[in-house]
Amino acid sequence: MNLTEDRITKFRGLIENATGNISIVIAQVDPDALGAARGIAWLVNQLRPKNGLEVNTFYAGSISHPQNQAIVNRFDLLKRMKPMKSFSVCDNHNVILVDSSSVTDGRLLAQTDQRIDPFIVIDHHRGSEIKERDETFVWIEDVGSASTILTELIQSLGFGFGDTNQTVALLLALGIHTDTGSLTDCFERDRLAYNVLTSAVSNQDLTQLFRYPLPQSHFVNVERALRNKVVQGGKLVTHIGKISSSDGDDLSSIADDLIRMSGVTLVVVWGIIDKMVRISARNADITNPLDIFLRERLPSSSCGAKLSSDGRGIGGGNLTLDLGVWMIEETTEEVVSLVSKWIQTKIFEV
Repeated sequence: MNLTEDRITKFRGLIENATGNISIVIAQVDPDALGAARGIAWLVNQLRPKNGLEVNTFYAGSISHPQNQAIVNRFDLLKRMKPMKSFSVCDNHNVILVDSSSVTDGRLLAQTDQRIDPFIVIDHHRGSEIKERDETFVWIEDVGSASTILTELIQSLGFGFGDTNQTVALLLALGIHTDTGSLTDCFERDRLAYNVLTSAVSNQDLTQLFRYPLPQSHFVNVERALRNKVVQGGKLVTHIGKISSSDGDDLSSIADDLIRMSGVTLVVVWGIIDKMVRISARNADITNPLDIFLRERLPSSSCGAKLSSDGRGIGGGNLTLDLGVWMIEETTEEVVSLVSKWIQTKIFEV
């Protein structure tokens, strides 16, 4: 998508005329969300003088995946980020939502009672309920990553990448690389953006963030997923039970591996984290769009998906699991069995 002059002017005007602090919100911490958030924060600071005003970034969930921890530690990002649980009514003003386009995202609602009403949304996932209005700017498009869109936006506003924003370029490049499976599931626009960014950073810096150790718990969860898998008609459903938030990112990496299994065209991997059921899904059948499939089988506001360049689907969602007094350690086995039966029924039904 080439931004028209009218669209560029509209975006610039919204940022320059915003009064008060700006809050950037990400629903899940991953390299693409971190890159997009850092990119939009840098851009905001270029377009308007600070004058004592702040640009704050809020994140839902935990910083648990080894790669996310490496990124956050390497660039000391916690100085610029706050957990979503600290998001208050004072912050719910001039909200920018990146790498997500659902204001009812369970990951956000689980950590704040504030329902956001963003004035800028930048995302690459299908099925958003958000529509652009005169006073908002919404850019949602099928590309490999939100960092690709941010790179294009920065360039469209007349900025480049070099010594003054090398960290921004590195984080955006890492977001594209990770969300496109090392550029194997990407569009031409992703490659072009990645080439622009990597020309401004060193290969050594990128390589250090690609090579990160995996904890032993990851392999324990892989074994659980293989043990619990059920396959029917090319659809594979499995789970890793009740897990800590620090293991939540294993769901997506396990789904990435299982979709490569011969004869499997759809994978759904889930786990229970606190009072939420987190789901990661992958689809290799281009005749059955994943976003539509998930919204037909699961509560529509809880899930979403993006489409890769070759038609495959990458998505997931979060389901609220509020069983009140019935959700205790001693009932975990029964709860897991109940959720397993419900999800299998929904996914396998004809």
